[in-house]
Amino acid sequence: MIDFVTSLNKGFELAQQADENNKEIDAVFTELNRQLNEVYTGKAVIKRCPAETAIKYSFDRYPDHSVNINERTVIVATNPTVKMDAGKSIANWSQAVTGYPCSIAFAGQKHICADKESLELAIADLLADPFVAKTLLKVINAESTESVE
Repeated sequence: MIDFVTSLNKGFELAQQADENNKEIDAVFTELNRQLNEVYTGKAVIKRCPAETAIKYSFDRYPDHSVNINERTVIVATNPTVKMDAGKSIANWSQAVTGYPCSIAFAGQKHICADKESLELAIADLLADPFVAKTLLKVINAESTESVE
């Protein structure tokens, strides 16, 4: 007979690992924004949000980085120091229910990240992309009520 309790215990372990992985992913984005804040005095924030949110709503309604993994998710850049119609999508984001693997897709490339180190490298590549850098510059220099295009 199958030992269902052993299976459930394995599920509990995987759920705990998923929580740890998601906290680690959130910490990477927190560190990214800490560094951006130091240099750009709060004029650039990069976060994950549902694609529908990026299109329909102001980002100040979604202050954290957490996302529902069942929705199409994008990475957006916004400037919280000004009232903006919306930020700008700079990449697509996806992740497994367990946190890793996660992926960042931009410029025709998809970076699959299996751990914190590969996620940090993928974000570094994202920031080094000329289109993304140009978009971030527009976001940083945005004035109140501007739509960043």
